[in-house]
Amino acid sequence: MPNTGTGSEKIYYPLYDSITLGAADLTATLFQSPIGQSSKTLYDTNMVLAGQLQQPQTFDLMGIWIAALPGATAANVIALSKGAMTIVVGSKPANEILLALLTSGGGLKVQTAQSNAAVAAPIYANFGQEDSRNLYTLRYPIKINAGEHFRAELQWPVAPGALKFWIGFEGSLGRAIQ
Repeated sequence: MPNTGTGSEKIYYPLYDSITLGAADLTATLFQSPIGQSSKTLYDTNMVLAGQLQQPQTFDLMGIWIAALPGATAANVIALSKGAMTIVVGSKPANEILLALLTSGGGLKVQTAQSNAAVAAPIYANFGQEDSRNLYTLRYPIKINAGEHFRAELQWPVAPGALKFWIGFEGSLGRAIQ
């Protein structure tokens, strides 16, 4: 359907991106590789452009979630949670947060049987209780304007190890009415 150019609408929409860390990686930047680049599919990201929204879209970021690939070890997830994230919009930091404060929102929960009940090591680890209401929310939305560059920069004091994880931004997507 063609764009009629007669206004805009807002819908509740997640922006998400994933990355696979190498065993020694101490930093990562997300929302920079769109679908089709670096073999990314809709499973990996819903970014259409690298580091920005399509014209004339805008985004009001109101919540953040994190989720590790099911099967990630508890040690990896715990190490991942010891990092920090800076959300950069344009050329300035818009928010800084410890990853341990983020939850997985409505994500998948997997627990496997423990073969030796005497072992005290965790069977699995995740970022909080999986519930769509369990989301790190921002008191004031972060506005991302049409064509404005943004990214999530992550860093760790100790490498969390090789694993895949997602960062999601929940909010309102402004777009042209069609």
